[in-house]
Amino acid sequence: MSNRFLKVDYDKFANKTVTSMKDEYNVRANVIKLKAMLRHVSMPDLDTLVLDLNYDGLEWFFLSHGNLTININDVENIVLEPHESYTDTYTGYEDCHCVESDWYQLDQELLKKICDAKTLDFKIAGATTYDIAKGNRFIEYAQKFYNGFYDEEAYKEVVAEPTPKPKPAATESAPSQSSTPASSSGCMVTLLMAFSALSSLAVCVSLLIGLF
Repeated sequence: MSNRFLKVDYDKFANKTVTSMKDEYNVRANVIKLKAMLRHVSMPDLDTLVLDLNYDGLEWFFLSHGNLTININDVENIVLEPHESYTDTYTGYEDCHCVESDWYQLDQELLKKICDAKTLDFKIAGATTYDIAKGNRFIEYAQKFYNGFYDEEAYKEVVAEPTPKPKPAATESAPSQSSTPASSSGCMVTLLMAFSALSSLAVCVSLLIGLF
């Protein structure tokens, strides 16, 4: 299964299929950039669902020395342990940036719980610091993945194609009107008829004068 929000990559040499969301989810997008991605990996000896968390900041966060807590409906706390993917650095403008990527183990049951949540909050902890972020938009993000990977009948209203706006009805052109008012037209016709009558009378008078 799939939908327009998912992408599927297949590695024939490793016999590995990776299904993930096409777009990352912005957990935090200011000075500290935190982005999340749902990803499923399938191999002959592996079948797992993970949440990737990518950090970009001016100082090390040390994701691999902390944990991720997902709070559901202000009541239930689910604590996930990190697994380091990679770390890196790069120079942007005049600052050196630290990049970290870790993944956290999920499963279908937990994803379904996230999809059915009313509210969601993240607490991302590193070695000595943490960040708390609202995650209500992540609920819809998770629903799109669940629909495309696990159950195409679930959360159909979230993945439905937007209804195109109806085109405005064509309006008939109004009949053209003469720039001359109707009353003026009537007067012009009357004057033309009078002038024609006078011309005829003048011709008749000329003929009579000729006879005499």
